[in-house]
Amino acid sequence: MAAVVPGRNGCFSVFDAKAQRRQSRESYRVTVTRPDKSLWDIAESSSPEPDVRVSRRDTDIDAEFAFAIQCTWRIILAKEPLPTDADSITLDGFSAVFSVVMPDGETVMREAVNPDRAPATDLVAAGIDLSLYCTAPAEEQKSKRADLMAKLQKLADTYEKP
Repeated sequence: MAAVVPGRNGCFSVFDAKAQRRQSRESYRVTVTRPDKSLWDIAESSSPEPDVRVSRRDTDIDAEFAFAIQCTWRIILAKEPLPTDADSITLDGFSAVFSVVMPDGETVMREAVNPDRAPATDLVAAGIDLSLYCTAPAEEQKSKRADLMAKLQKLADTYEKP
């Protein structure tokens, strides 16, 4: 699963780390990448080659957490087109792009019809919460995980309805 989140929030992905580590146990990881400057800062720069540094943070997560994230993304992204509660025109803003591998192995990628409305805002908020979980001190991660699990379940319940 992946999401590209606007501004300095960067992007995050959740993937099965077992294949990369060649381990026998299930292993999942959230990867957060962030630029140190926003695209707006770069565009306004007079430098012909802006110096942008990208940080990467990998955080191992348990299978239950990984599957909760995956389930939520699948429920929302299975809808065609990505549901939105109202039509609007975005003249200046951002695009939100999300992807997930479905049970049949197909990768579904959706660009939000309206990044300023649900469910795009819900997925972006969940992505930001995941990135905050990853960058939190170890002693705070347990409570952040519990909060995220509850939010993911609420999102899944909300969008699972026809």
